[in-house]
Amino acid sequence: MERRATVIQDYTPLVVPGILQTEDYARATIQAVSRTVSEEEAAARAHGRVKRQEILSGDHPPSLSAVIDEAVLRRRLGSPETMRGQLDHLWNVAGWRYGEVLVIPTGGWNHPGLEGMFRLLKVPETEDGTILYQEAGAMGGVSIDPALVEEHIALMSDLRGLALPPSSHVP
Repeated sequence: MERRATVIQDYTPLVVPGILQTEDYARATIQAVSRTVSEEEAAARAHGRVKRQEILSGDHPPSLSAVIDEAVLRRRLGSPETMRGQLDHLWNVAGWRYGEVLVIPTGGWNHPGLEGMFRLLKVPETEDGTILYQEAGAMGGVSIDPALVEEHIALMSDLRGLALPPSSHVP
């Protein structure tokens, strides 16, 4: 689906979105959530996540908007070097002409994204143009139900409204 998308909007509250993870960060994330995964399996899964990024460097990359919670930037996964590499990568993505990384500041209020991650993909060949993907743990699902898609389009708009302006993300 991502390969056919012209726009990808991703909200991930706990970790960096998979499509933006460095290989070291992806491996650390996989190992943190699965106690039974071997080093080899974690490395293979991490490589697969990084391979997804190929669509971002083609001739006609999709527009990418990633919304994350500030805690994602502060939560250490892997070594300090792993986190530095991941933060540097996010900073680079934020500078791409077709990419943005928006950060919802940590605060004492609830916000509408507490149910978890979701991704909206604009895919021209679908009836209304947008596909919803949601994930919880090892389970994920796709929906083209117009009501559910519209609800998540509105949710993404609300989350973007809570995020800091892009100019305030300077390290």
